[in-house]
Amino acid sequence: MDERALRVAEAIRSAGADWVILTAPASVSYATGHGEPAGAGRSPFAGGPAVAIVSARGETVLVAADADLDPGAVRADATRTYPAFALPPGGPGLDGLYLAAVAAALAETGAGGTVAIEPAACPDGVLRLLEGVTTVDVAAGLRDARATKTAEEVERLRACAALTAVGQRAARAAAVIGMT
Repeated sequence: MDERALRVAEAIRSAGADWVILTAPASVSYATGHGEPAGAGRSPFAGGPAVAIVSARGETVLVAADADLDPGAVRADATRTYPAFALPPGGPGLDGLYLAAVAAALAETGAGGTVAIEPAACPDGVLRLLEGVTTVDVAAGLRDARATKTAEEVERLRACAALTAVGQRAARAAAVIGMT
């Protein structure tokens, strides 16, 4: 099991929860490897932010628009997608497809009991799916979990620092008095 998923699981248990529903892009990426497409906010072809459902044992399920999913990058144990470009005629629209996919994933996982969420990032529609369920805030625990880097993350940070050093050396070599 991925070390990051295990750290999320520890944050879940520390919050006194059985599950977590992650909706902040950084948290979803940390838990599953899924990256939201770059740009100016959420894709207009997505019904909502990607969702990671993680158990206190570290099992992960990712819910995302089919057009946004990169199967080679995702570390989740399972994925559930919904159509982003080919909406069914007369169907529920993107928001409805999104919420139906999240609801199905919640049902399939059996998520319940006490569920941890990130209150500042959890969409109203997802909160409505959790009505009647006890929720707790896990944002601080996730922040702390992400602060300690895995060996893989340290290696990637070192590679980034080395590339940055190359650019800084080139800039210093090219700099002359009066240059703007």
